Parts: sequence; C-alpha cells; structure tokens
Amino acid sequence: MCDLRSEMAELKHLGFVRVAALNAAACISSLYDYAKQNSGSLKSAFGRVEDAVTAVVRPVYDRINGVPDDVLVFLDKKVDDLSNQFDERAPPMAKTVVGKVQQVVKTTSSTVMTLGREAVNDGPRAALSHALTLYKAFAVYNLALLWYVANRYHQLHLLGVKVIPTVGHWSEEYNQFMAKMDARGYHIFGY
Repeated sequence: MCDLRSEMAELKHLGFVRVAALNAAACISSLYDYAKQNSGSLKSAFGRVEDAVTAVVRPVYDRINGVPDDVLVFLDKKVDDLSNQFDERAPPMAKTVVGKVQQVVKTTSSTVMTLGREAVNDGPRAALSHALTLYKAFAVYNLALLWYVANRYHQLHLLGVKVIPTVGHWSEEYNQFMAKMDARGYHIFGY
C-alpha cells in the first residue's frame, strides 16, 4: 500500500486518472465476481472461459505491464510543462479565469463527495433532498443576479416584464404536476 501511495505522489496533475482507473477496475472486478457467483448452472462455462481468456491475456499483460502507468507519468509531465508555460506567458485575465474554473471544480467535487457520503450514510432520499436544497439556494442566488442585470438594461427589463407572466404560468403547471406525482405515490417528487 505504501508503494502505491509513493507512485501516486509522482503525478501532480493526472493523479485522478489513476484513481479513476483503479476504482473502475475494482468495480468491474466486483461486478464480474457477482455475475460469476450468481451464474447458477453456467459456473463451469465461466471457469472454462476464464481459463481461456487468462491463457491469452496473461502474456500480453506481462508484456505491457507498467506501460499505461509510464504513459500517464509522461502525460503528467507534459501537462506540468504546459502549466508552467501558461503561468509564464498567460495574461492576468486568463490566469484569473483559470483560477475561477479551478475553484468551481474544487467546490463541485467537494459537494459531490458530500452528497455521496450522505447517500451512503442516510440513504439516497436524504442525499437528493440535500442536493435539491443546494440547487434551490444556487437558483435563487443566480435569479437575483439575473434580475439585477436585467434591471440595469432597459431592453432586458422590458423583455422580463413580458416573459415573467409566462414563466409564472409554467411554474404553476410544474408545481401542480409535481403535486400530482407525489399524490400518486411517487414520493421522490414530494420535495
């Protein structure tokens, strides 16, 4: 395990690719083991196919073992070089945009991790409820920002005056639909 962590420390920018590949391999392996255990009368066929595939794939695996990791390290170094060149040559505005994008990615990643932990601990309904609460706060903030910008420009304000009644109508239709779905027993719509 310590060896894996020291290898992961090599990658400055693309460490997530290795983690995603390991998680995907673990997921596929679990899925395969589940299918194998629940194959019933096909267990012997699974064994024969597995032996045949292992006989063909093992030499190829032994030959290319380590190559994907070497390619990933090479690409990580190229990304690092490009990042350094960008830092040296990019105008301040571009650096600001990149910083904001990185912040959005970090915040989104943190939120997704929080929702995932909540789904595991409290169940998917609690996670969905929390996600909808976050979305509601996000939507209210951005609608207030949009309203502020629309009021600063006369043409947008006039457009808003004409569009808002239509949006209100469709919002009411949506709310009625959600209430009907909740009443029919689809409680996920009851938020």
